[in-house]
Amino acid sequence: MSQSADPRKINWRFNPITPEDWRANEAPLADLYQRGLISAEYVRDRLNIPESARTGTMFEPPPIAPKPLNDVPAGEKWRLKQTKNGVIAERLQK
Repeated sequence: MSQSADPRKINWRFNPITPEDWRANEAPLADLYQRGLISAEYVRDRLNIPESARTGTMFEPPPIAPKPLNDVPAGEKWRLKQTKNGVIAERLQK
């Protein structure tokens, strides 16, 4: 450092983020983002994700349609009972 340099001015340089650090930081940042506490821009900045990464389309899985109940005969009545082993379906007598 030369004598003419301002001793109060500090220049910080950090090593690039490692894959291990990235994986460790991603989950907490994503959680904070989903809760609405931090912005997407802040998350991208902290994870060193370039602005170009937000262009394009994201994969959206198709919604799963409920299975139709066509295997239950018309007029039958069932009761669902919660037990310590799970839910049990009981057919009610006619």
